[in-house]
Amino acid sequence: MIGILRDLGATLIKMFAADLWLTLVAIVSVTLCAVALRSGLIGPGALPFVLAGGILAALVAGVAHGARR
Repeated sequence: MIGILRDLGATLIKMFAADLWLTLVAIVSVTLCAVALRSGLIGPGALPFVLAGGILAALVAGVAHGARR
């Protein structure tokens, strides 16, 4: 049982390491949206659209980054 959990943990770590670029861009997008909302740069009504745009940009960046490999 411990071996299975150890293998699962290793697989999860490999997945995050492989998609680290995508993960970082998504985290930055969400963080920037939160900062913009708190500072009043965007209103609550615009937040879903800005967040969706940021996540879409993260996906495009992930595909572009993966295509260079």
